[in-house]
Amino acid sequence: MPKHHIDALSHALTQRGWTIVSTRSLDDFPCDAHAWTIERGHAQLEIQFDRFDAMGNDVPLHKSWGCAVHDHRDVSLSFGKPPGWAGELASFIAALDLLP
Repeated sequence: MPKHHIDALSHALTQRGWTIVSTRSLDDFPCDAHAWTIERGHAQLEIQFDRFDAMGNDVPLHKSWGCAVHDHRDVSLSFGKPPGWAGELASFIAALDLLP
């Protein structure tokens, strides 16, 4: 997926009061997933990005196909094509408010 999905997610998080406090990528060190740690007030969550393409190859963050909240995998987002993706993004951001 193009980088605009990652930029839109970052912007939506910021608009909702979340701050990306750390990032982790395969370029930094071997890890299970690309991830962002986000905070708002006392809440802290980790968003993990899909790291494999359809062939099972590692991909950079901007080519990820989606993401989910660590320990809350049901709160997920697929980086699909517009126009439906914007609605999914809004639902994902709203679901973050319901997490403990």
